[in-house]
Amino acid sequence: MTKNKLTGLLLVLATAIISGFSVYLNKFGVKEINPYVFTFVKNSIAALPFLFLAIPAYRQLKKLEIKEKVLFYLIAVVGGSIPFLLFFKGLSMATAANASFIHKTMFIYIALFSIYFLKEKLNVIAYAGIGILMVGSVMFFKIQPSKLGVGELYILLATLLWTAEILISKKLLSKVSANLVSVSRMFLGSILIFVYLLISGQAGQLIQLNSHQWTWLLIGGAFLFGYVLTFYHSLKRLTAAEASSVLTLAVPITTILIMTNQHVTMTNRDITAIALLAVGVVIIYTSNYITRIFPLAFSFLAKTKTSSR
Repeated sequence: MTKNKLTGLLLVLATAIISGFSVYLNKFGVKEINPYVFTFVKNSIAALPFLFLAIPAYRQLKKLEIKEKVLFYLIAVVGGSIPFLLFFKGLSMATAANASFIHKTMFIYIALFSIYFLKEKLNVIAYAGIGILMVGSVMFFKIQPSKLGVGELYILLATLLWTAEILISKKLLSKVSANLVSVSRMFLGSILIFVYLLISGQAGQLIQLNSHQWTWLLIGGAFLFGYVLTFYHSLKRLTAAEASSVLTLAVPITTILIMTNQHVTMTNRDITAIALLAVGVVIIYTSNYITRIFPLAFSFLAKTKTSSR
């Protein structure tokens, strides 16, 4: 594994940990605040540092072709505004566990669409790893379609939009910095959310927030900043499928936190599911090495048999 790829892996592992805690904590915050107001303020808090971090990169925008500039601003729509509104509305209606599971199925859509849109090729071993991730996820949550409601549908729609955003971002990251992409997602996206609050007549609630609610907003904003910072810098170094697959490790983190809060003991099934998630990620990351080792191993065995004769 190259140094660049190892750095990417460590960054996205940090993203998974942040995401696992974030979904759990945001569930408490969104219960006390209008989900759309919660989304706007939290995103705005996360956006501010990126405005300064991206200062050295703003000149990169001038070098983009018109089509690429359109994609840059499109990130604010399909990544920084509409899906956030959908997700936190859904989170206010669904359980944190279901929300985490549905959001982390994003790696499936990314793995499929990246073949066409990004020309990222996956071998059979990598697909096997994706299959193991799917089995582990379903085992972990014991998903029952009859218990999935409108809230889960909102979260699924948000996940599909974020899938599109990641594919667009990956394409642009070869031309611009990760911090500049984050500005489109977080700052421009926050502006669009604010426009929605104005149109829907909910902007007035911003001045009614109390100190307790601001505590949850600051916590949510800090976690979101960490998530975006680590993920987009990892996406610049990894394939879209690799980066998104590691995010599935956030699923057991969220659920373990829920179990701990509810004093629920993990079952053997839960432990097996976590192991499958970990194995799936390892297989995806080592798939290229595995495909090289197998031919060498078979070649070595063939030579050994020939020499023994």
